[in-house]
Amino acid sequence: MTATTRRRHPIRGALFGLLLGVGMAFVAVGRTIVTLDSLVPIGLVVVGVVIGIVWSTYGPAKQPKGPAPTQPDAAKEPEAAPDPEPEPEPETDADD
Repeated sequence: MTATTRRRHPIRGALFGLLLGVGMAFVAVGRTIVTLDSLVPIGLVVVGVVIGIVWSTYGPAKQPKGPAPTQPDAAKEPEAAPDPEPEPEPETDADD
């Protein structure tokens, strides 16, 4: 039986990390923890993207939804169709 593999999605993780970073930057600026004219909000966005990529690559993956696909056995494969018989050649008249 073929084993199922868990798929990882680093691009999806980067997109969700971008949302995380933007959210952290909004909270930091909104709570006046940092000022908007500094580079800290940009750094928070970058940190969020890195967290998203790392989590999607190395974090726990969900279980596959279905069972692993099975390989067909060699005995179950249909046999090839027999070769068609060649067309008989037309007879030619030697009298012409």
